[in-house]
Order: sequence, then structure tokens, then C-alpha cells
Amino acid sequence: MLSHTFSGSKSGSLLVFLHAAGTTSWMWEPVVKRLQHRRCMLIDLPGHGGSRATGWQSLDETARLVHQTISMAEPTDDVNLVGLSLGAYVGMELLSHQPTAYASATLSGMHAGAMPKQTLMRLITWIMTPLTVRPFMARKTAKFLGGSGTDVDAFVREAAKVDVPSLRRATLDALAFEMPATTSNIATRIMIAAGSKEHPHILGTQQTIVSALPNAQSHIAPGLGHGWSLEDPDQFAALVDGQIQGEVKQTSDPSAHLPAVVA
Repeated sequence: MLSHTFSGSKSGSLLVFLHAAGTTSWMWEPVVKRLQHRRCMLIDLPGHGGSRATGWQSLDETARLVHQTISMAEPTDDVNLVGLSLGAYVGMELLSHQPTAYASATLSGMHAGAMPKQTLMRLITWIMTPLTVRPFMARKTAKFLGGSGTDVDAFVREAAKVDVPSLRRATLDALAFEMPATTSNIATRIMIAAGSKEHPHILGTQQTIVSALPNAQSHIAPGLGHGWSLEDPDQFAALVDGQIQGEVKQTSDPSAHLPAVVA
């Protein structure tokens, strides 16, 4: 199994968190603190944190390992997924393999179709990946993702736990991500979210993703960026909680009201 920890309630539906590349499941702590009435499971993806020794092979293999880990650690019929960035791609891949196994999913910061300027993006990834885990770059990433409220020292500490070759492979897989051909079979209720300050390709393909899924809607977090779970954990937790309850309505309206988190 992949390395994982539990938090919150000892019973009820299970909420599984899948983190972004270059960090660990630690990044979810601010959100999980606001969802202690939920049974939360935080998984370290291959090559990251406690799962560093496993090594990243592919999105397909990671999805298989995540599903296996959930099934073995907490067998239940009521499982909800949450993924940001790399975690969102893993979540979508997992849902394509297990179209009826998960009750809901909140996936943020993903695109449909390979990123533009692939050659340049891949070159930048090859050059920058070894630097990403270094303290000076991790500090820059922390401030970029979460702003002044981020625990920069913790971000630096967790970045040092990432295997560089695995990070490179995972990033390249995310850059080249294409929506799986079997998405039309997914029965899971899915929320495709994004910060309003996201990369244009992520924002531009949000509705493409929603249209490819039979039971999906979208949400835009106004004034926030790619790492908006760190920027505004209250809003992110409310979105996740509302999605589990089936109470979030599709919106791109910055003034839209999210249901309160119900303890």
C-alpha cells in the first residue's frame, strides 16, 4: 500500500485526499482541520513523502495503487475523492478505471488535452525538476501557491521528501494528460474546480472536461490561484463538504455562495 494517514471522525463516509506534485499529503492539513467531522484519509503519491521509495511509474499505475490502498486500508462503499493538480489527474484516471466505485469527487487545477508548447514545457520540466525540491525554490513555490498564509518551512521540509526522477515523470505525465476514453462511463458526481487566476489552459478547458462527463459540474474560486486550497482552506473545505452532500450548484459567478460546512 501507499503511505497514508487518517484524521477526523472514526465513522461515516471516507474522504480521500490526493496531493499536488512536489509536496506530500501534508498540504491538506489546513483543509482537513476544517473537516474533522469527516473520516479523512491522506495518501502520499508514489515518489512523494512516505511513498518515496515506491517511485512514480505512470498515472495508470498510480491510480491502481491508490485504489488498492483505499480498498485494503478502509473497505467501504462510500468513498469521496479530493485531488489538486497532480492529484486531480490521478483522481480522474482512477475514476476512469473504477466508474462506479466512488460517490463523489472534487478535482481542482486540471486541464483536458496536452498543454500547449509541449516541447518547451518538457524542456523546462527536465531543467527545473532537480531545483524544485531545493529549499530556495520550495520557498518560492510555497509563496506562489499559498501566499503569505502558507507554512513555508513545512513546505520546504516536505519538498525535500520528494524523489526527483519520480517528480519529473509525474510532471511530464500531467503535462501530457488526455481525458480517458472511458469517461462517459463514470457514474461518480464530479466537481471540476479551478481558481480564477489559474493557467489559461486549465480555465479554457474546464467546460470541455465537464461536458465529457455524465455527472459533473464546475466551480471557479474567485481571486485565487492554482493552490487555492492553501490560499483559502475555508472555501475549499466548504466546496468539498458541499459536494459530498450534493448541495453545490455549478457556478462561474464569483459572488456565488457555498453551503456552510456542517459539523
